[in-house]
Amino acid sequence: MNSLWKMPDYRHWFISDTTDVVATSLRLFAIPLVIISMTKSEFISGIVVTLVSVTTMIATPIGGAIADRRNRRRMMMLLGVIGASLSVIAVILICVGNQISTWMFIGIVIFFALNSGLLCPSNNAILKSIVPVKLFAKSQAIRETRESCVGILSGAVGGFFYRLSPWGPFAACGVMHIISAISAKKLSNPTVSVEDNEDESFIESLKNGFVWVMSSSRFRSYLAFGAVCNIACTGIIIGTQLMLAARGTDPILIGLIDGVMGIVMLLGSLCAMKITETLSPGLIATLTVVLFGISLVPMIFTDNYYVILACVSLGGFLFPACNSSLLGFLYGHTPNNMQGRADSVMETVLSVFSSFTPALVGWILESPSGFTGVVILCVTCSAVSMLITLGKPLRSIPQTKFWDTTTL
Repeated sequence: MNSLWKMPDYRHWFISDTTDVVATSLRLFAIPLVIISMTKSEFISGIVVTLVSVTTMIATPIGGAIADRRNRRRMMMLLGVIGASLSVIAVILICVGNQISTWMFIGIVIFFALNSGLLCPSNNAILKSIVPVKLFAKSQAIRETRESCVGILSGAVGGFFYRLSPWGPFAACGVMHIISAISAKKLSNPTVSVEDNEDESFIESLKNGFVWVMSSSRFRSYLAFGAVCNIACTGIIIGTQLMLAARGTDPILIGLIDGVMGIVMLLGSLCAMKITETLSPGLIATLTVVLFGISLVPMIFTDNYYVILACVSLGGFLFPACNSSLLGFLYGHTPNNMQGRADSVMETVLSVFSSFTPALVGWILESPSGFTGVVILCVTCSAVSMLITLGKPLRSIPQTKFWDTTTL
């Protein structure tokens, strides 16, 4: 793992990608809270979050195809520059705070989603041209640890900035985007070879990426598993956030849930390498959703803040190991000239249903079933995703030491 840090390009990529992830986390934390404060409606807030997800979902396949045909370094730089510019506009609109600025703010939120969907695939696609194949699984484990650390900080920091002022998270978001762009500029150039794709039209490039991913039974099974699991994860996180915000919970306490989840997932990520070396990816995935589903059950009977804090946090412990093993195997066996499209196809398919989850959750929260109905939905999805992991495509993926002799 230390050898990765000796690579200048990896260090620059890591800083650029990490600051972009932090910016996105701060923004996504603040958006539903700002919309609720502007509209006084959980349902409208859920609709806006859904619009963001759907916009990103639609733009991501296009972004993946672009990442396999254009300079990925420049795309990363542009992602940061546009993100910083949009953050400045968002701060101004929140400060104005009238009805017109509310609709304009929603428009800016959509532009944020377009920026992420069209340009963010370059962050993932560029990694295989920087990291040797033999270190790819370790780089995935580092990313999981990074995600956990971001989770620890972003919720608490986002809550702190939001308590100071609703525009605070967006100001911090802008700073992160600037750092991301500067770090991306330091990457070696060029960072992508597109010779194999130059004879393809843009539409053919999109089509070939989709066909290639769907030709693998393991990719298909992972997509089914991830899509259902994402509904459960998105549902419980958004549902908890909207429910607590609607009843006037301190934003710092809302952000604390993300922070504690991040700590638990950090502990899980520190154990991830050992777990992935010991157990097969399919078994890890099964154990992950079983733990997640069981941890949510007490929330069916109570919406006490501290019960929610404990249950939601515990449920995420095995997700770093699950992601490291499954994604490490799939991305490690994906050709470099397919990285952008494979990543974007996966992101899009995984988002198809979860993109509509916030709107569904907002509707359920305002229905008679309320928060209990949201929890039941998430537990049910956890059970369905567990059944998918028991199928042969995922169950038959071997331990990491046998990956060199295993195909997709």
